[in-house]
Amino acid sequence: LEAFDDYKYTPLRIDKRQAIIECLAILLKNIPDLLKYSITRYIPANMFVGVPIEEINIPSNIRKISVGAFERCDKLEKINFNEDSVIEIGKNAFYGCERLKNVYLPKSLKRIDEGVFSNIEVINIPKNVEFIHEKAFKYCNDSLKVIILDSVKPQVYSCQFYYLNNLKDIYYVGNETQWEEFIKEKNIKFFPYAKIKIHYNCTFTF
Repeated sequence: LEAFDDYKYTPLRIDKRQAIIECLAILLKNIPDLLKYSITRYIPANMFVGVPIEEINIPSNIRKISVGAFERCDKLEKINFNEDSVIEIGKNAFYGCERLKNVYLPKSLKRIDEGVFSNIEVINIPKNVEFIHEKAFKYCNDSLKVIILDSVKPQVYSCQFYYLNNLKDIYYVGNETQWEEFIKEKNIKFFPYAKIKIHYNCTFTF
């Protein structure tokens, strides 16, 4: 773009990427369920990197959130999933979303990749999840306090929770016997000095 001052030519420098980000932010603020009009079944990689949105709705037509799709959206505070929507969340999809504290994942979810979230405090693991990357929570070591397990035998690695040094509560759908069988079978290990309370026979509504 160019600007003219009288007869003197003066180039006007504009950060094109920032301009695009601000336009997207306006769209997403006024049409929070914009994605439901998407002709694709997924959110492309790095699609909304750095967009200053506070809340986003993920409708049922979106089945995959790709690598880094919402990375560094540092104003994002809430994600609303349709319970029958996303099947897979890609690597670093919400990395750097420092204001995002509580995450309630949809029942349809089957795969959680590496480093999906950072700085979250509460997360649920839906019962249909088939794969959780062994480093899925690597950016949450100091922040994650509550984990909700909606399966008697969730598909987790033995070291999945080991580095979560501030983990306080685990809400578990099964009973105490089932929990003991689960941690023995999976060889689950926790941070040595963590004081974790296990809540049994829990029911969940999100």
